[in-house]
Amino acid sequence: MNSRRNFLLKGTMATSALLVAKPFNSIAHTLAPVTGFSLPDNKVIFLHTGNHPVKNIGVTIDRINSFKKNTGNLVLLHAGHINDSPSPEVKYDVSIPEAGIGTDDYKIMYKGNNIKIAVINALPGQADIDKTADALAAWLKNEKNCHLVVCLSQLGYKTKTSIDDLQLANNSTHIDIIISGHAGNFNARPVITLNSKKAEVIIHASAAKDFALGNVEINFDEKNCKKFIAFNNLFSNKAGKA
Repeated sequence: MNSRRNFLLKGTMATSALLVAKPFNSIAHTLAPVTGFSLPDNKVIFLHTGNHPVKNIGVTIDRINSFKKNTGNLVLLHAGHINDSPSPEVKYDVSIPEAGIGTDDYKIMYKGNNIKIAVINALPGQADIDKTADALAAWLKNEKNCHLVVCLSQLGYKTKTSIDDLQLANNSTHIDIIISGHAGNFNARPVITLNSKKAEVIIHASAAKDFALGNVEINFDEKNCKKFIAFNNLFSNKAGKA
């Protein structure tokens, strides 16, 4: 069996990936510990939330605070509705806005060894959102020299009447990760699919009552290109029993 399709998932809170097309060339074989940890300069953790039921807020905040305390190269994202973040006390690097995407609607940050990361968003009801979002991603890669583009999405994983997360990924050329915050339309497992240039795109969700946090870890090489990928979901119901 092709080893590229084998995930060695360690830890009781990890979820396996759904391989829509093919996986990254090198998938990391160990997942980030749920308690957080210090990272070398060539690794970045994307910790993200979606829309949460009230019962999960305490666990969510505890997990976030643990990661923020122990992890240097952390990007904290909220892809749910702007008024439905776990708590006002959580300070996100980027939250999805109420307004639509635009040429000025992005944020750039540096992590680790000068790894340049851009975050954009995609909301439903916008004409040609896949083209608009990817054009912005291409500009950020080509003109702003970003190493990674992450898109916070409220489009939903798969729909019949409009552009969804899967179509956004498949039609794109420069989006690396789609963080799905749709409360009811999402895939419970991480998804790896191909863009229009046959490069891999991760789709990851954290919007369900069964889990509170999504965690994507990227390992970069000496040229700040993606090298290894790992992901898991931190299950709030199990975490509460730990």
